[in-house]
Amino acid sequence: MSQTTINFANIKVETPQIERVTAEYKSINHALDKAETTAAKQKALQQWEDLRRRLDSWSAITSLHFSQDTSNEEYKQAQSYSDELQPKLTALEVAMKRRLLDSADQEEFISILGEQAFSLWSADVTTFESIIEDDLVQESKLINEYVQLLASGTIEFQGETVNLSGIRKYTQDSDRKTRHEAEKARWNFFDQNQEKLDNIYDSLVKLRHKMAQKLGYENYIALGYKRMQRIDYNQSDVASYRDEVVDKVVPLAQKIIAKKAEKLNLDRVQFWDEAVFDLQGNPEPQGDHDWMLKQAQEMFDAMHPELGSFFAMMVQGDFIDLKSRKGKAGGGGFLY
Repeated sequence: MSQTTINFANIKVETPQIERVTAEYKSINHALDKAETTAAKQKALQQWEDLRRRLDSWSAITSLHFSQDTSNEEYKQAQSYSDELQPKLTALEVAMKRRLLDSADQEEFISILGEQAFSLWSADVTTFESIIEDDLVQESKLINEYVQLLASGTIEFQGETVNLSGIRKYTQDSDRKTRHEAEKARWNFFDQNQEKLDNIYDSLVKLRHKMAQKLGYENYIALGYKRMQRIDYNQSDVASYRDEVVDKVVPLAQKIIAKKAEKLNLDRVQFWDEAVFDLQGNPEPQGDHDWMLKQAQEMFDAMHPELGSFFAMMVQGDFIDLKSRKGKAGGGGFLY
């Protein structure tokens, strides 16, 4: 199967304006008002789906650009605009979900969209009211401040300037002293930025607690589950799961750590030893960035031609961003 070749840099998504989006929602609502047949209702719902896809694409591209370079002023401004607009878009989306949930034709809508969508929406509509719009904007800004702070980290180590991702190769070194010094250097960044990190965390906790209470929740815990659309398990289930981890996983982990101590000839494994498997250290790449991509291409080609074709499209279109650099947010290198 052939893959369409496009480049990530050439993907352009129109920046939405609230007036135009509101007008589109008005049009969709009008179409639903007039719809008397299942086909007409499907057509109106498809209009909504198309609108949501455009908005989601714009939001994703904006976030990806910011993650690629958190110091880029254009990307920062675009992300700030997104932060300000998103609560207003959420208000329109939640209103539509409430309409469908409360509709006399709900069963017909369920036959079109499926029960799962309505189950998820039942959670979504409890997580938003216009009273928290400003709080959502502030929440996004705090999160982006945190991302930008971590992306700004630079560490001088063994004559090299690396970021928080780049220092990790030294934390897996076969030499224990190198691992220890690398971890000290990494955690020194957090020590130097403790006040900023603590302020962000403190502000987020207080802000989210306030949001929850505005929406009628006792605290943020239940709201947090709803926002993550956790409709099939709850806080009690997670508490039970934690008990199972303590009972089953922790003893196994202790055995694994004990075996590691033997392999590393250590009386006690410290946290700077946890990333290595034996005295020789962890396997290291045998080549540079381009060499590793070539090896990955050969692997995917051998697995299946279609998978190889897809990976080639990802590489050729710059949908893979693996190189560590200043200003880049931590996380995976895939951009789709």
